[in-house]
Amino acid sequence: MKFGFTLPNNFGVENPHDVIALGVDAERCGFDSLWVNHHILNVGYVHERLGQAPYHDAMITLTWLATETKTATLGTSVLVMPYLHPMVLAKEVATLDQLCGGRLTIGVG
Repeated sequence: MKFGFTLPNNFGVENPHDVIALGVDAERCGFDSLWVNHHILNVGYVHERLGQAPYHDAMITLTWLATETKTATLGTSVLVMPYLHPMVLAKEVATLDQLCGGRLTIGVG
């Protein structure tokens, strides 16, 4: 059995350094994969609960996380394709997968 950990890149963590530190700690604790969410901004119910909290970009967060982790699979929950150009995303995904040594998994929808 494998266990993954979803990082709070969209749930009120103001400082992106804290998101990365949490990912490093999760890998150190034995989690097999680290996941981030993707949207342009927080949905209404999150905004109501947390206010104007930042929503750190999924691909950039994973790129930074790739430099700080060694073994965990890095993944996106679901990339919201209507927001993204498919050719640009394909290049970003291919590049990040090479940079992290093949540890990338993505979901699209």
